[in-house]
Amino acid sequence: MGAPAIRKPAIQTMDIDDMQILSVQEGLPVDSRAVRAQPWRRDGRRWIVEDFTEDATLPLASVGAELPLTALYDGIAL
Repeated sequence: MGAPAIRKPAIQTMDIDDMQILSVQEGLPVDSRAVRAQPWRRDGRRWIVEDFTEDATLPLASVGAELPLTALYDGIAL
C-alpha cells in the first residue's frame, strides 16, 4: 500500500522571515478553496491569529479599514 497523499493546506501561514521584521504588523493569508481568511496581527512579540468565514468583515487595523471577506472573492469561482 502506498503512502497517503499529503494535501497542501488551503491557507498558507505567514512566512517566518516576514514575522521577524518588526515593522510588519499584519498578514492576511486567504483560502484558495473556500471563503475564509486567517488574519495575523502582531501583539508585541507574539502573533494573534483569527479565523473569518463567509459574510464576516475583516478588520485591517494597520491601514485603518475594514473589508467584507466576500469582496476578496468577487468574481472568483470556488
